[in-house]
Amino acid sequence: QKEPEFFEQASPVAWVGGKTFKLQEPGGSSESWSFVEIPHSADNRITARFDFADASGNPEDFLRFLRRSFSCDNLDDRNAKIRAIQEWMGLALFRMAHRVSDSRALFLSGAASSGKSILVETVQSLFPNSLVTSQAPHEWEMRGSSNSADFKMYTLSKSALNGCAELPEFDKWTSTDAFKKIISGDRLSVRGSGLNGATIRPASAHIFATNHSLTDLPDTTEGFMRRLLLVRYNQSVTGSAAASKTELLGRLRCPREQGRIFRWAAEGAVRVMNQRERYSELATSIGIIAAAREESKSPVDVFVQGVNGSAPVLQRKERGFVEWKFTVKIFRRVEELMEKEEMWKAPRVGGRRKVISGPQLKSLLVERGFDIRSATSEKDGQVRNRQYVYNVDVMNEVSVMEAFGYKSDSRVRSIA
Repeated sequence: QKEPEFFEQASPVAWVGGKTFKLQEPGGSSESWSFVEIPHSADNRITARFDFADASGNPEDFLRFLRRSFSCDNLDDRNAKIRAIQEWMGLALFRMAHRVSDSRALFLSGAASSGKSILVETVQSLFPNSLVTSQAPHEWEMRGSSNSADFKMYTLSKSALNGCAELPEFDKWTSTDAFKKIISGDRLSVRGSGLNGATIRPASAHIFATNHSLTDLPDTTEGFMRRLLLVRYNQSVTGSAAASKTELLGRLRCPREQGRIFRWAAEGAVRVMNQRERYSELATSIGIIAAAREESKSPVDVFVQGVNGSAPVLQRKERGFVEWKFTVKIFRRVEELMEKEEMWKAPRVGGRRKVISGPQLKSLLVERGFDIRSATSEKDGQVRNRQYVYNVDVMNEVSVMEAFGYKSDSRVRSIA
């Protein structure tokens, strides 16, 4: 309590069944990271403690379960998915998932009854119950003293693992700002029940599972998608191939199997650290992201990329500038036309249409490299402070409607 950064600055060390293990940094005769056993000492600043037994050998039951979950994939894809799960689990067990530069949430998507929830429950069983939370990303929105979101975010600073085995439909998830900060372990100022206010750093690893289409994700920008380690499940495991869930979880939660899972996962953490804190490439994940972006273009995408092969509505132009108020007005027209043409549907929260707010639009445009700044001017003795988008030009409303295919002047006027 006196030194909040005490464990944040510690080396990744775990206590497992009476033994102490460390992810050893390069140094001395070693030029790479390694997984080693070290003498127990208070100076180790142990960042994780597990009560299952240390056990050598591969976790055969767990690996058999993973191979069966991805049995319809080709061999390369299957091995890549298992490797991604191994790497994420290793970082999670050593409380490193939020500390590496390539911090991500493990996001399991695809067919129902495919093993996603079993994997989530198996990972949860490795951690002490007191260090496990179960929160969906939409629960981190609507912050304020009258809502529990701040307090839920506060608990993530004490949690080691946050897992949700079944995410609700994505229309409940309307903003990704908090999600990106939490997955990255950024500092957050929160308040809530019993709190006067606190600055916390979320320290959880996150694992989510969903059966819903990724084309309905609330955001497909680079800043959001790079925080997901997407693993796709392409088949349901049913009939004689599916063991009883209770029986399977019983085998996977066996202390000896858990000890073997820990050692196996540690190899994945070492691999990430030796790859300069980057996960191994998962080709299927890259394809999923590209498809989601293509199929779920938001008004922001059309605003900066164009529609039906037309020029972008907001075009980059050296030395040009547009007042922010007018930029938002044209963006609203893009939203309206996309809904009219059924290219996009604004999510609804509590029955109300939820459009992209001005601050959200500004954040998304800045993320795409647009320069938005305030400038002061004086007119009739009064000083005005207004925001502008620099080095751009923007279409007028008639040009926007023509880009959507409204060629007739009368039709354009009637819509306007």
